[in-house]
Amino acid sequence: NFASEAIRAKGVPDGGNNITGSPCEYIKNHTEPDDYVLIWGNEVQCNFLTKRESPSRFVYLYPLMLGGYLSTEEIEQFRKDIENEKPLIIDATSDDDTVFSPSSNRWEEVPRVASIVEFVLENYVTVDQIPNSNWEIWV
Repeated sequence: NFASEAIRAKGVPDGGNNITGSPCEYIKNHTEPDDYVLIWGNEVQCNFLTKRESPSRFVYLYPLMLGGYLSTEEIEQFRKDIENEKPLIIDATSDDDTVFSPSSNRWEEVPRVASIVEFVLENYVTVDQIPNSNWEIWV
């Protein structure tokens, strides 16, 4: 209730991380309410604040980096969720050292998630950037 009242009173807040311009506002302006949005990183508040669903129950990507945290089946389910729901992907990793960008070569350090990264790189392209930030938009 507090978040709803704050949004009603002051509008959608900035997504944080000292970004001038709002990732959440960008999502609201460039997607429809029934579009799926995957925040590639750990900025899941944007899904909540914009009322845009994640394509998967795996909304927080940090566990992809942790060996043994997710099973092979869970990793494959996450890839299938992206494939089936075709979300807009926002790469919010530019100021987050806990998750690698899909375009980073560092994913070679985490081979168990290669199928996810390969799918994104083969099926998505960067088309835009959140104004005044380094957050890239992938479609």
